[in-house]
Amino acid sequence: MPLHTSCDTAPPRFSIPVGLVTAQRDERDELRRLLAHTAWDLNVYTSGADALSAYRRAPNPILLWDLRADPRSWRDVIQSVRLARRDECVIFLAESNAPIDQMLREGAFDVLTRPFARADILLTLLFAYSYCRAHWPRTSPRREFHPVVCGKVRVGGRKNSAGGGFDRP
Repeated sequence: MPLHTSCDTAPPRFSIPVGLVTAQRDERDELRRLLAHTAWDLNVYTSGADALSAYRRAPNPILLWDLRADPRSWRDVIQSVRLARRDECVIFLAESNAPIDQMLREGAFDVLTRPFARADILLTLLFAYSYCRAHWPRTSPRREFHPVVCGKVRVGGRKNSAGGGFDRP
């Protein structure tokens, strides 16, 4: 029996819960389609209050937060999430004209802009999961990650000496 190497063909052996705060049905369906056949399991919340109460108890505190779903500003969302958990990983889903640099400086783990690319979502979720589970420094893909360079991964400007995986800074 051949080994599956693609995340598109291999059934996931476990699931990793990820909260999604959105009131948009099309957004929810698009993200479910993009994350199909992966280990990421979306738990959809239509209100921020419901998401935050579940977030307090979640083993992997990763939230995808659609800015269109909540009338509060993104700053208020970051403050609410910080009050709920110390190891927050809130990833905003925003339009392309959002103040991304300012959001990252003030505490967002990352900001994904529409239209979503599957690779961007998977990479961002991988970094968020690594941060939450291993308590790595906050290095989101948009801040310090550079894609594969000459077959080796760069994290924070350092080449991985082993040739695979990630070096801790």
